[in-house]
Amino acid sequence: MVKLLLSTEIYSEKNIKETCDVYKDFARIKMKRKDNYIELIFSSCKYDSKVAFILLGIITSISDVRDGRIYNKTLLGFALSGIVLCVIYYGYFARDLFGLFMINFGIIALISLILFYTHSFAGGDCKLTLVMAMLYPANEYLVYGKTDVTLYFALCLAILYGYFYLLFFSIYSLVKGRTRLTREYAKGYLENFFKSFLSASGYICLINLLFVILGLYGIYANQWIIRIVCMAFAWLVGKESKLKKWQMVVGIYVIDIVIGLLLGFVPFSFNPENYILVIFLLLCQMTIRTSLYQEVKVCDLKRGMILSSVSSMLMQNSRVRGLPPMSSEDLRSRLTEEQVDSIGRWASSRNIIAVTVVRKIPFAIFIFAGFFSYFIIWGIVK
Repeated sequence: MVKLLLSTEIYSEKNIKETCDVYKDFARIKMKRKDNYIELIFSSCKYDSKVAFILLGIITSISDVRDGRIYNKTLLGFALSGIVLCVIYYGYFARDLFGLFMINFGIIALISLILFYTHSFAGGDCKLTLVMAMLYPANEYLVYGKTDVTLYFALCLAILYGYFYLLFFSIYSLVKGRTRLTREYAKGYLENFFKSFLSASGYICLINLLFVILGLYGIYANQWIIRIVCMAFAWLVGKESKLKKWQMVVGIYVIDIVIGLLLGFVPFSFNPENYILVIFLLLCQMTIRTSLYQEVKVCDLKRGMILSSVSSMLMQNSRVRGLPPMSSEDLRSRLTEEQVDSIGRWASSRNIIAVTVVRKIPFAIFIFAGFFSYFIIWGIVK
């Protein structure tokens, strides 16, 4: 509740009343006469920044598709307005929601930063997610079970949309004959699949044990949170070769068995649903990789593009200076202007016209779609 005293010597009662009528849809305002003052009592306030986050989503989606970039000026403008709105709303009108807002925003920030530092998220995608989370009003968080710490669902939906886009695009390309699933590729991936599956199963067992230990201390997690964490680790294991080294995997299984014996608990899950989800995820990765690349003429190469590991491998023994190192096919391997120039000189010396790059995915669309879907679901079930 906020109280405001206005002098009738400065403001007429009629003007004050008219102003209150203008803002009646934004806040509940009561007027009380006190001598030469009128006291305005703000008992509630509707925080509605949906227009801002929808506008931000549309603008950034267009720029990401058209230019392949999310501009900092756009993000800064919306971030500043979001900070002002948050200070006013959570500082004066809804102090009881400030803690809930900070918890949800903190979880979103943590996930975004993990994705950024593991080179799965570009800087623009990370910043866009944070600004979206700031602009989303806390009084419209989705309640799942007994908790309203659910804003991270929006980011999960964004990642899911992006994943399904790649999957459907890959299947479409295979059907149309634009890409081929060769026998050599299938054989190599099946070997990698079983290796990834065994590795991911060990990590998932460890995660389940950690949640069991938390349960012993009275800290219980929603089953969907556990599934999301397990899926995230399965995806990470499928991507990072370091996590599949036999020393790491054997060590994880030993830890699983030791903790299981100490707790008197079988460390391995007998729920087939967990393994089906992992198998589905790894098979999707196999299909997606067939359409992850595109051929680009050397003269059309631009700063920020990512070479495929095969293309970068061809350049490793060249005497041309300034060529990029072996590509990791993630954001760490984005080309600089100098490297683009060096590739041009290298290609000219070998009469090479085109190279293979990792296909650019405009992820701003999926971030916007994730938050917008979250809002739609809230509107349906509220």
